[in-house]
Amino acid sequence: MTIDQLKQEIYAAIDRRGPEILSLADDLWHHPESGFREFRTSRLVREKLSALNLPVREYALTGFRADLDTGREGPVCALLGELDALLNPNHPNADPKTGAVHACGHHTHIAAMTAAAMGLCDSGAASHLCGKIAFLGCPAEESIELNYRRELIASGKIPATSGKASMILSGAFDDVDAAAMLHVGNYMAMNSNGVVLKCVTFHGKSCHAASPQNGTNASNALELARHAVALLRERYSNENMLRIHGIITHAGEAANIIPGAASMEYMLRANRTELLTDVSRRFDLAMRGAALAADCGLELQSLPGAQPMHNDPELYQLCCNAIDQLHPGNDFVKEIYMSPGATDMGDVSCIVPALHGGVPGCAGTCHGADFRIVDLERACLESAKILASIAVDLLYGDGSTGRRFARKKQEEHISVERYRQIRERLTGFVQEDPEI
Repeated sequence: MTIDQLKQEIYAAIDRRGPEILSLADDLWHHPESGFREFRTSRLVREKLSALNLPVREYALTGFRADLDTGREGPVCALLGELDALLNPNHPNADPKTGAVHACGHHTHIAAMTAAAMGLCDSGAASHLCGKIAFLGCPAEESIELNYRRELIASGKIPATSGKASMILSGAFDDVDAAAMLHVGNYMAMNSNGVVLKCVTFHGKSCHAASPQNGTNASNALELARHAVALLRERYSNENMLRIHGIITHAGEAANIIPGAASMEYMLRANRTELLTDVSRRFDLAMRGAALAADCGLELQSLPGAQPMHNDPELYQLCCNAIDQLHPGNDFVKEIYMSPGATDMGDVSCIVPALHGGVPGCAGTCHGADFRIVDLERACLESAKILASIAVDLLYGDGSTGRRFARKKQEEHISVERYRQIRERLTGFVQEDPEI
């Protein structure tokens, strides 16, 4: 069977599973779960993969990996799907109790990965391939609920705030030679910023607000710190992808009490690891200076959220080839573009050739209250066909294409241990009393 004939067999198998997959995606849309809480989502998808006789291993609390092993030596191709929803209680479809909603379309990502697994298994594609296809359900891509995730890290349940980083550090990617996932949006591939998360608390002394001289106002340190961060942007005026943004999470209990504690969370984004490290260092100096000036104590925790995403151009070309096969004679603009946002797929791109591509199917504002899926078949089934096509291109016959990616992994990407060291440079906890 030729490679094109095999792909057509897989596409037909995916279409036969269409009603089941679309039902799964619809179910997940109506039962959104935020990161590291996707217990129901994970269970449903694992049951689908287990029914295909794929052995499933669990990682990072709610994540998992299921392998289609061809029984022949060869490269390992990973196809990824994301499990988590975000929090936007203003969305009309948000869970009324949790505020969770799939306003980034992750329910279609995991449905597409599941459909790809079904198509590859149902078609008997393994008899024409070598190596393994690893299907990875990845939790917690959105950088939210930091206090919850800090508790999970402290209790040893996860090693990192994001799902893919946690899976990397837990060994899920150790043998992977190339990895691909598709995000609902448009035909494209998206390079993006890395991000460091900052949790900051200033400690003062509360007292009656009518006699402020008897206390130490922690919110003064917070205001100084936010102003220092605003001025810090001048230092990076030539870095058009740099983003620094944050929120105040606590600034007192009542207007007639001088706040004894004030807290905020910040996200620092940059398109290069060395720049991210530099911004992180200067942010920390600003926090320490503000604490000192206001005579407050400081607690500062730094948590790596994601590394910069770098798409592999050759892997993206395989994606474009699949789009062209599905839509002959199309005039789609297919490009790799740079986003100031961030994704933990960037962590994967550090250690293996990786693709963070896209397919149409949604409308409205990503993460916004008007986000919706307008073409569920394209978002799920077409995405599945493209993912499956990439896997076939990598592993067909003797896997010569996949072996080339395996060599690229060794020559152009860092080891998991080196990745761990880079994360450690961006991780830290500072606790300081005021110096008087």
